[in-house]
Amino acid sequence: MKDDRAPQPPRRAPLRRTLYALLALYGGLLLCGSAYWWFGWSWAVVEVLPFAWAVVLAVVVIYGFRTRNGLVAGVLAALLAVGVSATGFDAIHAVVLERYGQRTTAVVVDGRLNGDRTAYSSCRLRTRDGRDVPRRLDPCDGFRPGNRLDVTYDPDGRQDPVVGAPDAAANPAWTGGLLAALTLLLLSLPLWAGRGPRWPVLMDDLLLGARPEWWGRRRPGPPVAG
Repeated sequence: MKDDRAPQPPRRAPLRRTLYALLALYGGLLLCGSAYWWFGWSWAVVEVLPFAWAVVLAVVVIYGFRTRNGLVAGVLAALLAVGVSATGFDAIHAVVLERYGQRTTAVVVDGRLNGDRTAYSSCRLRTRDGRDVPRRLDPCDGFRPGNRLDVTYDPDGRQDPVVGAPDAAANPAWTGGLLAALTLLLLSLPLWAGRGPRWPVLMDDLLLGARPEWWGRRRPGPPVAG
């Protein structure tokens, strides 16, 4: 006999699930892009936020379709999101330094040694006129206190400084190409992601396991007169 409490496939239309995925994509993209622009120096922004965005996007796709094809689509979406994050951060970092950065000769004031204490992992810089560079140079391999080097830094402290000029290889076209591929992947979900065998979702089991025993029981009807 069929169990009425067994997890049922979602009844939402495929287009609505695709809309949720697109909202997760561009909502996370807007959040990551803004965070990259203003807080590109933060480790949490550079490392944690993109990973969280990729995980959320994958969960929205996988949990929305709950098929093996949906699982494949969720993994592909997460991988493309990581690629967009990596190339997008490099592009934003280069754009900010190119537009608003100042190039100068700086002096290494002091540094932080790495784990094996053989080199500096980051170092503090000071310009020729005695002003401290807002952010530390990271990495700082090969430099020692007193060394002079040519750097480009952001006076507002949004991005870490770089040695020399900003990275010209950080082409926004790579980010645009990956984003276009990710968007096309999500737009194609209604055509194929909902097909194929169902994929059991752990969340269904957790939700059902957390329900009390009386959940789902039918209330006894009124007695029938004999």
